[in-house]
Amino acid sequence: MATIKNSEYLFFLVKSLSKSEKRFFTLASKFQSGDKIYSKVFNALEKMQEYDEEILLKKIGWDKLPEAEKKRKLSVTKNYLYNQILKSLRTYSEKESIDVQLHNLILDIETLRAKGLYSPALKRLAQAKKTAIEHEKLLLLLDILSLEINLIINSQDKKVKETIEQRYVETNDALRKLEQQIPFQQLNDEMFVAVRLKSKEVEQQFVKKMEDLSPSEKQINGLDAFYAKSNYYSALASYYLIKQNAQKAYEYRLKIVELWRNKAKIRNTRLSQYTIFLSNYLQSCHKLMKYEEFPVILEEIAALPIRSQAQSVEIFQNVHYLELLYYMNTDKFHKATQLVPKIEAGFKQHSKEMNKARLISFYYNLTILFFALKDYKNAWKWLDKILYGDKSDVKKNIQEFSDILQIVIHLEQNNDQVVNHIFNSYKKTLKNIDPNSFQSLALRHLKKIARTPAMRKELYLDFKKDIDQFIAKKKPSGIEELSIWVETKITNKSFIEILRERNEKRK
Repeated sequence: MATIKNSEYLFFLVKSLSKSEKRFFTLASKFQSGDKIYSKVFNALEKMQEYDEEILLKKIGWDKLPEAEKKRKLSVTKNYLYNQILKSLRTYSEKESIDVQLHNLILDIETLRAKGLYSPALKRLAQAKKTAIEHEKLLLLLDILSLEINLIINSQDKKVKETIEQRYVETNDALRKLEQQIPFQQLNDEMFVAVRLKSKEVEQQFVKKMEDLSPSEKQINGLDAFYAKSNYYSALASYYLIKQNAQKAYEYRLKIVELWRNKAKIRNTRLSQYTIFLSNYLQSCHKLMKYEEFPVILEEIAALPIRSQAQSVEIFQNVHYLELLYYMNTDKFHKATQLVPKIEAGFKQHSKEMNKARLISFYYNLTILFFALKDYKNAWKWLDKILYGDKSDVKKNIQEFSDILQIVIHLEQNNDQVVNHIFNSYKKTLKNIDPNSFQSLALRHLKKIARTPAMRKELYLDFKKDIDQFIAKKKPSGIEELSIWVETKITNKSFIEILRERNEKRK
């Protein structure tokens, strides 16, 4: 996600609201009396695509005010609106957020206790305790049990000793489950940090910790804390991905999905997290070419109610991404093109919140989709976003292959002069490229192909031979697509035909 300036936090908060959250806030503000200039600010921000303070001031009629006055008034109003939205979200979230419900119940219990109303406080407490246990909110459960012990002591119950002893048994059980949960939560958090920082050192520390644990399947199944088991399965999936054991990673990701499917109350209040697990499972299915499982999972995801912006972003940047790959790899190119308008709408809505690497991968797959269909106009549209978009260190392999792909598209369109111009402009760049890299190999062959039209058939055969040798050593991004393209020039088959044949062989 892009860095947000302090002046833009309110704007991004407004833009992050779901339709139902906006409606709730608008309805709530209608019941307030007095000058509601903050509503005008809200409406103006909601309609903006980019934050622009000058446009905002014009929309609320403050652009003609003295500079100091308009800055002061806007600052006060924005701060008030910010707090009103947060207040509205707290109220709105009470229906969906178990944490908010429990915190409110705890406040009710403490208020009733302070008034000496122990019996109604205990009734409220029973409700809170039941909810905390059902949703495994262990830290809040410890607070609730502490309150319950205090209320029992003050209630003058004849069996106070036995009751308190039982509550301490429950307290120790909650602590035991926390002791199961926290180490595995820490492992997952450390793995997340390793991915975010691209740190091999942190990754290897994670691997060592996992190998030091090495519990048996019986011990894993013996975990009775839901989140402990879920976190441990996640850690195992990450471990096997690092070890390049895609089958074991798939098995543990399936276990996570099954675990959450069987815990409806937790799942339904954490749909964003569940969506991540489903998309991770789809990634493993894609890696192992288990495409028969895609329709069922995609249907399950489509049926999930979207309750947060985070869940909406997750579905778009992961699920639609994998759905596109699924259609392309199962010879459903027509369905893939039908998905494109939805993807474009998703970019408009979510691109600023998306993972940069995923955004570039999206552009790349859309480029390949249209390239395979020989729709070079649309292929250029998406390739252009990689070639001339914001440069960063993410997905360097895709960015490097995009330089190669632009030459291939020009060759397909018989733009030999353009290709020669590209190579002339690459003279200095080519000297700095590792001569043993895939990029160097591809550019070297393409240069010969572009400049020796009469010998292209033989040159394509030489190119394919070198690609096959390179694949035997390693498989960088783009090599599969380039290999297919070279084969089209040798066999006169289409890109889609060769892709279909290769997928059949893999199966």
